[in-house]
Amino acid sequence: MTTRISELTRAKLSAIWPDLLERVIAAQPLDQICKVHDITRSQLKGYRHDVPGARDEWMEARKESAQTFLEQMIAVTNNPDIDPSRVRVMCDSLKFLIERLDPDSFSPRTRAEITHKVIDLNQAIRDANARLSHVRQPRIERDITPAALLSDLI
Repeated sequence: MTTRISELTRAKLSAIWPDLLERVIAAQPLDQICKVHDITRSQLKGYRHDVPGARDEWMEARKESAQTFLEQMIAVTNNPDIDPSRVRVMCDSLKFLIERLDPDSFSPRTRAEITHKVIDLNQAIRDANARLSHVRQPRIERDITPAALLSDLI
């Protein structure tokens, strides 16, 4: 299996992985997290790709960070020192981020339920054909033999 990071980097990231996840949950910026631990974004991405289960743990931590961003949004709205228009912009930005991080809990509830029913039309067609069968039978209203035609002409 090809790897994206060296064994030394993998060992380093394995040692700091729990702290990285805690910092993600605390909604710290990724650049700041990388700087604190002296790693690069690409090393972090490589670790998530190479180590089984790391990507799922990372995504779960990001999902949990939505709650932290929600708390930040509440703190911003309760701060009377910030201009109301700025509060609105900050809340809209945080709301957008929260909806993307945890759509199951925070996205607008617009779900379209699509149901369909399969109807067998074969029996209905047979019944209709049976009702119309007397119309489809050819009717002879008068005799069209050559002798009858001659008698009509004379």
